[in-house]
Amino acid sequence: MSSTRQYFPIRDYFSAPSQRLGDTDDEKPRESPFPRYLDLIPPAWKAVLVGVVVVAMIGIGVFATKTMSVASSKKAHTNPCGNSTAEALALGCSFDRLTWSWYPAHCPHYTEDLFRLAEPYKYYETLESIQPISDPARDEDLFKFIDKQGGVWVEKREHATHCLYLLLAQAQVLKYKTRHVPILVEYFHMEHCVNYLLDILRRSDDWHHKDSFTPPVHHDQTSFAKEAIRYEEVTFDPSGFWGDDSLGTPYEGGPTPEIDIKWNHLVRGKKISDPKYLMSRIIDFLNYLRKRAYGIVPYEPTAHGKAAHLTHCVDYLRQVLMCHGDLTPITLTYNHKSEFVDPNFRIKHTCRNFDRIWNFAAKRNRSGISIEG
Repeated sequence: MSSTRQYFPIRDYFSAPSQRLGDTDDEKPRESPFPRYLDLIPPAWKAVLVGVVVVAMIGIGVFATKTMSVASSKKAHTNPCGNSTAEALALGCSFDRLTWSWYPAHCPHYTEDLFRLAEPYKYYETLESIQPISDPARDEDLFKFIDKQGGVWVEKREHATHCLYLLLAQAQVLKYKTRHVPILVEYFHMEHCVNYLLDILRRSDDWHHKDSFTPPVHHDQTSFAKEAIRYEEVTFDPSGFWGDDSLGTPYEGGPTPEIDIKWNHLVRGKKISDPKYLMSRIIDFLNYLRKRAYGIVPYEPTAHGKAAHLTHCVDYLRQVLMCHGDLTPITLTYNHKSEFVDPNFRIKHTCRNFDRIWNFAAKRNRSGISIEG
């Protein structure tokens, strides 16, 4: 059993201007053209027309009565909380003060706890009542008025708080996609609450006071490169832990013309004009660390010095790794010969296809600048 609040009409900021409170229409009502057309119909045909209309209205009335009777019957049998406080309690239902409704035991009470924390509210039996109901914090004191007259009178503070937490409850329903009572997603109720709160705010003295700064605009980090992104499974190489010195990737080992060409190919010509593009810069950091490890950095491309540049590259890579958080595990196998565990680096990872992203970036290099460090 649920009981919907009764609201007074308020200013509707979503309706057409001519329908808003305070707007006037000085135009006189237009005379309907239909009486003039009826005068052109012969009397005999008028009688036939009236008969057809009467029969049609009787048929519609009978159909509507049967439909409403069936719907009412179904509603009475499917109402999970009865039609009174006693029936609701007997059926194990609980009262929700936020929506002024009885909930079946399996229905969650969204944000009602927060709504109750804002108490005590004052409830009145009638609009003319001066003294509030004795103990507004007790639902039991309200039930007799609910059964007697369907509800009680409340302050604007309670009404506004109800609307705020009802909107928050709707957000929770959308987030968790769980069971909920219909009142939480009734559009006309949400529209009423928005209009009611707007009406209160527009009447406040500080409506035009500057008190907030807009948050940063959120952008999809990969929206500009979605056409280039394809996911694939890649088995990583051991990268140095091959167990055979003859093996290795094209990027491993000390400085040689062949290896340098491979690394330079990854980082040169890919500084695109979009500053959000991170991949090439990260590879540039790795290439710099590779050169520092083998002592082949010909110059220091930063005014901060070698130590600062090295620290910057290492710590920035740390941040990137922590940001992306690869959850693929590296398994360990006990080696009886060495009496130690051997890591298995040949694990499949789900990766973005690098070549597609590289080509995407290379085509958009309008700066003419290499990011090689």
